[in-house]
Amino acid sequence: MSAYQVFGVDGLPEVTAGAGPASVLPATGVRLADVDVLLVTSKVISKAEGRVLP
Repeated sequence: MSAYQVFGVDGLPEVTAGAGPASVLPATGVRLADVDVLLVTSKVISKAEGRVLP
């Protein structure tokens, strides 16, 4: 029998230009296993790339 869990990560700091999403994950204490899947929204990627509007 297979199962999966979906949860949000609490405690993520604000992502700013130049900060890759993977660099902020350790601050949360979440540990990923080889079989884990991490989903990241396009908004986070846009912020990390500095593509934001005022």
